[in-house]
Amino acid sequence: MATPCYYLNVTIRAYDAEVFLNGAPIERAHRGFPRFAQLPVSEWLVQGENRLSVTILGADHLPQPEPPREGDEASEADGEGVALAPVAPPPAAAAAAASEDEPLLRVALCVGDLGELVEPGQDRELLVLEWTPPPPPAEDEPPFLLPHEVEEHIALSHPWGSWSWEAAPVLDLLEDPAIVLEASDFVAELHAAMVAGRLDAVIDRSAPKFDEVAPCYDFDPADARGRLPLAWPEISASPDFRLADFDPSDLELRPCCGGRVLEPRTLAGEPVIRQAVPIDDSLWAMPLFLARVDGRLTVVR
Repeated sequence: MATPCYYLNVTIRAYDAEVFLNGAPIERAHRGFPRFAQLPVSEWLVQGENRLSVTILGADHLPQPEPPREGDEASEADGEGVALAPVAPPPAAAAAAASEDEPLLRVALCVGDLGELVEPGQDRELLVLEWTPPPPPAEDEPPFLLPHEVEEHIALSHPWGSWSWEAAPVLDLLEDPAIVLEASDFVAELHAAMVAGRLDAVIDRSAPKFDEVAPCYDFDPADARGRLPLAWPEISASPDFRLADFDPSDLELRPCCGGRVLEPRTLAGEPVIRQAVPIDDSLWAMPLFLARVDGRLTVVR
């Protein structure tokens, strides 16, 4: 039997939005750049109920709150009746562009055989999430606020069992601030190893990532461990190549997957292990997802 490959078909146009599967960030779109992508997600599926969600962060065409009428008691001056995250009215140029390029938000969870070439429009869709903005709120209705999350659910069974991060404890950064220092030190160690070219140290702290993800794509975990060392000479071949510095003060630990997974990234949302500057319009990066497995932090994705 062929290995199944689960993937998301993402079509997002004229929205700032982020796509999640079971709380794991999969893709981000920006309103000025239409996004059409097929993204493998087998390693983020769970046995049983799966949650596909999209967080809408902005757009030029979203419903606007009615402006206060003359004589209304509520005003910006007294702070009442002001939306928590009001959407700015679109400029005329943006409104015209939106009419020419109709906004669209559609994400489909699909399945096929690994390695199969699927013709456009022939995907086997298991779940579809589509969203259009609601009409402008009536005078007595609450305003439309951002961010706005939409979601769909589906029960699935897959052949890879349960993942280590599913059984990992929730890492509550507020209740246990020591986790922040622990995670920062962990990322700093990984970064220092990458700078020194000690890739084995990084691979050793990423065992669940290789053990769990490799079988999803018909790789032997041992072979998967060897892919980064084989690719690294080419990745770092340019004399202009260097990794961006790691700055603990620029570290954000984003909780994912119900808080069981942490995504270390910069305050601007970039992976902490990444190429410092583009070379030939290419920028290498290695996103990290951490969880506590067998009592210690490790890279699980």
